[in-house]
Parts: sequence; C-alpha cells; structure tokens
Amino acid sequence: MNNLRRTVAFAVIVPLASVGLLAAPSVADTPKTYHHAANGRTVTVHKGATIRIDLATSADGGYTWAIVEGKHSPKFKVVSNKLDFPSTPGVVGGTAHTVITLKATARGNATVKALERRSFDKSDVIARFTLHLHVVKPAK
Repeated sequence: MNNLRRTVAFAVIVPLASVGLLAAPSVADTPKTYHHAANGRTVTVHKGATIRIDLATSADGGYTWAIVEGKHSPKFKVVSNKLDFPSTPGVVGGTAHTVITLKATARGNATVKALERRSFDKSDVIARFTLHLHVVKPAK
C-alpha cells in the first residue's frame, strides 16, 4: 500500500512542479519596499527588478504623494501609484499610504522625487521624498 501512495504522490507532484504550480516565489520576484527612512538614499536595483515606495500620507486632509521628477525617465517606469487605506474598524480618519511601484528598465542612474501635496493646491507641499536609483545589469 505504501508503494501505491508513493507512486500516486509522485504522479501528482512531479507534473505540478514541472509547470511551476508548486514553486515558491523567489526572493528576486518580491519587490523591495522603501519607506520614509530611505529618503535621500541611493539604492542599487537590477534591470528588470520592481521596487515599491510606500509613504504614509494624510489622505483625509486631501494630501497624496505625486512623483514630480523622474516619472518620464528612461531608466524606470511607473507601474502603479495607488492610495491604500488600511482597514481599521471603528477608527475615523487616520493615515493612508501611497504605494508607488517602479520597474527598472535600463542601466544607469535616475532620481525619483515625490511631493506630498493636495491636488487642488500644488503650492501647499507638506513633505518631500527623494530616492536615487543605480540600475545595474540584470541578476542571473
């Protein structure tokens, strides 16, 4: 009976593994996330890699983060820029997060600058964030 179980398990697991259904996500597939503490830093990113910038914002006051420099850079592209409201039952107001996802598209250096401001009053900047990217050849 044990041989039959091993044979059945082998017959099911091997085909699933061969098509990647059992493969664990690799560390390279998981985007590195940078927060306020990374402001002003230079980070090295492999071409083709995805990174996330997660910044707290006062969305209930009308503020959000907007990329003001680098969004048209040939070194990376903006994949998404989303406002995320963490669900906290029973809490009114609070802090939201702007999550900006970037993909490194070419080797070289680039700078991403973002401002926290209201869309209707671009002169009212309450915070700034800068991240310098050093894009290197793809990881093997």
